[in-house]
Amino acid sequence: MSASTTQPVPPEPARSPEDLIAEPAVDGDLTAELKQVARPFGRSTLVLAGLLLLALAFAGGAWTHAAFGRAHVSTSDSATVGVARPGR
Repeated sequence: MSASTTQPVPPEPARSPEDLIAEPAVDGDLTAELKQVARPFGRSTLVLAGLLLLALAFAGGAWTHAAFGRAHVSTSDSATVGVARPGR
């Protein structure tokens, strides 16, 4: 066999609950681990959520304007509406 062949790793033996409780849950700074868990959303996620909120607000405003806004009247139509034409 060649040296690059990997050997299968044997599974770990079953551990008792007392063994699991006896060892520390976190290797290192527990306070830093708790702060990281307390902030589930990173800065980029919050920025993307803000951009999505702005896009939805813009789309909602455009839809509201299209549904309930005044009908557009061009200047050529509004100029002739109130003017009486002589001879007619």
